[in-house]
Amino acid sequence: MTATMESLKQELETYEIHREQLLGEARGKYVLIRGNSIVATYDTEQDAINEGYRQFGNVPFLVTRIAATDEPANFLSPVASF
Repeated sequence: MTATMESLKQELETYEIHREQLLGEARGKYVLIRGNSIVATYDTEQDAINEGYRQFGNVPFLVTRIAATDEPANFLSPVASF
């Protein structure tokens, strides 16, 4: 497990616990999870990310598309250096 995945272990477990419920209620939307709390679902990934930063700042939180199968994850830093 990568360091990023390890830092989101609790959030990933929370998603797995609630996946079936989320599929029934919001399939195809994006869920914002912090710790063991499902914050909300959003129509777009960017809306979920923006709300995560607004509520929690620059700390780990999970935004993922609600889907029956896992999709590859891309982890990007909000701060780019060129």
